[in-house]
Amino acid sequence: MLFRSLAAPRQPETRLRGPLGLRKRVAWSPPVPLSEVKATARALGGTVNDVLMAAVAGALRRYLLAHGERPPALRCTVPVSLRAVSEMRALGNHFGLVFVDLPLDLATPRARYAALKRRMDRLKRSPEALLLWQLMRLTGAGPRWLEALAAAVLGAKASMVVTNVPGPREPRYLAGQRIQTIMFWVPQAGRIGVGVSVFSYAGEVRLGLSVDERLVRDPERVLQAFGDELEALAGLGGEVIGRAGADPSAPSPPAR
Repeated sequence: MLFRSLAAPRQPETRLRGPLGLRKRVAWSPPVPLSEVKATARALGGTVNDVLMAAVAGALRRYLLAHGERPPALRCTVPVSLRAVSEMRALGNHFGLVFVDLPLDLATPRARYAALKRRMDRLKRSPEALLLWQLMRLTGAGPRWLEALAAAVLGAKASMVVTNVPGPREPRYLAGQRIQTIMFWVPQAGRIGVGVSVFSYAGEVRLGLSVDERLVRDPERVLQAFGDELEALAGLGGEVIGRAGADPSAPSPPAR
């Protein structure tokens, strides 16, 4: 799978990928109750991450359509923690990367969710994250030209970085004051000008965008579309529950 990813063609030029400018913009969404996302995931037979990734893909599709572009399938890089559960409190980073194809070319939330769930399930059984980490480790220990070449090759394979980080489940306090919101921005290397951050904290989920202003001048439209996609997926989950309720002996059908 790693060699197939490295041999994949360069990403197409879209409003989400192209020559970069000098200015960056950041934006973040209103909070979404994590309980609602979990309910949608249970209804669709997947995970919270499956639902959020499908909502991100749908939001980006809506954004391109709104700007008159025909959305192609786009690839993103997703950081994956390589720590064991017993090592989660250790300081420092230890993560690899995987490539995930976002099905922006599929027209319905049902089709996008099903495609992403299949891909995420396959990646969970894949050693790709560890292999890519070893590759970055080796090139980082070599001459600078080799490190730059590896960064350029990997950067050409993706249009964005997308990461979903589960934060503290309970509120945190600083100097006696409750921390209301936590947000972060993913690093972007090479020609990647779009970073998508999903963070959960104290029962809420937010989507954050860090974008190159030359590519994306109106990131708030992506945030609005993200909320619309979550509502569409919740409606899809409600349909699944409704069909199961009509015939309790029938298994819930998979998302199509």
